Order: sequence, then structure tokens, then C-alpha cells
Amino acid sequence: MAHTGERGKSVSDTVSRMSLSIDTDRVAAVLLPVVGWTPVDRGDDGVSTFDLDAYEFVWEGRLVLGGGQESEAGVPATGFAFRSGGVRVSGPLTSVLAVRHDG
Repeated sequence: MAHTGERGKSVSDTVSRMSLSIDTDRVAAVLLPVVGWTPVDRGDDGVSTFDLDAYEFVWEGRLVLGGGQESEAGVPATGFAFRSGGVRVSGPLTSVLAVRHDG
């Protein structure tokens, strides 16, 4: 028996119509506070440069503060990075308000 979601629709029916999944390879723009919508460059392979990873601060090649130490310093475990106009943009994932996808 299929699990039913809202209004008696099966979860598989709901997911096929709309999904909140974010395909990082297709992110075309990121909504950031104050800055607004920021376009995301594509790499030479045509794929979005948007990526997620552990959020870390490094100084002179040494890890100063790693993601996941948020209880000590308020740093979220996950961060984002992408290129926009050839410039690398990165920050905590919590600062991403929304993303736009291609197609």
C-alpha cells in the first residue's frame, strides 16, 4: 500500500509533480541577504559551479575552525561555494535564502 500524503495523494504522485530537491548541478542563481539574486557561473563542462561541503576557515594552510564546531563558535557544519563573474563566493549554507534552477 502506498503511503499517502496531503489530500490522500500518494507520496510518489506528489513527488513526481513537485519536489523540493535541489540539483546542485543545475543551480543558476542564489538569493543572498543584502546582495539579492547572484548568478552562478557554469564550469567548462556546462555544469553549475554551485557546491556544498564542510564549512571551514583556513589560515596559512592550516584548519582554524572546521564545520560542525557550531556549538563552540556558531559556525554551521555545511557551507556553499560557487563562482559568479569569475569570483569565488562562499559562506554558511544558512545564508542561502533560495536558489533558481535551470530548466
